Amino acid sequence: GGNEDGRNTGERLLVDPRDGDVLWLGTNNRGLWRSSDRAQTWARVDSFVPTGVTLLWIDPLQTAGAETSQTIYAGIATTSGPSLQRSRDGGATWAAVPGAPSGSMPQHVDYAPVAGARYLFFAYANALGPNGATAGAVWRLDLDLDQWTNVTPAPGAWGWGGVSVDARDTSAVVASTFDRWGPRDEIYRSTDAGVSWTP
Repeated sequence: GGNEDGRNTGERLLVDPRDGDVLWLGTNNRGLWRSSDRAQTWARVDSFVPTGVTLLWIDPLQTAGAETSQTIYAGIATTSGPSLQRSRDGGATWAAVPGAPSGSMPQHVDYAPVAGARYLFFAYANALGPNGATAGAVWRLDLDLDQWTNVTPAPGAWGWGGVSVDARDTSAVVASTFDRWGPRDEIYRSTDAGVSWTP
């Protein structure tokens, strides 16, 4: 799907940080796949029903006694149902993340541990892109409370296509618009974990 809609989403290929033999791959139209032998062979994850995956993220907080990472998030290419699912048992079962935004889909995600809190920042849009987005937002999820906060830098009739956290200063975040044709797409930066932004 190198030139398909959604080619701009991700990341969708991950190595389990707890077990380097395990890889996860989210595809545009063939669901979620897992390898347990460093990509020599792959098996579709039958417990994961959606076919279009926009992103994957593995929680670095490890479950005691587990050999592989247990908490995995998957973005879903849909605007008509839950667009973010989570597994807490290493992919055996999946459920919608409570309170996740509706009517749009996650494009990108990044992790920000800040002052004792653990956040995920999501860029959302109402279309896969790179075209067709007429709405979107940047959301912050408190992982420990399952609490969502809309931290959109500049609301408008466009999508949000990218978000990235500074690895050295996790209070610093950048987010980018997409399909903002007038006057142009723009990148915004926050130095306070999404409370305020500047272009």
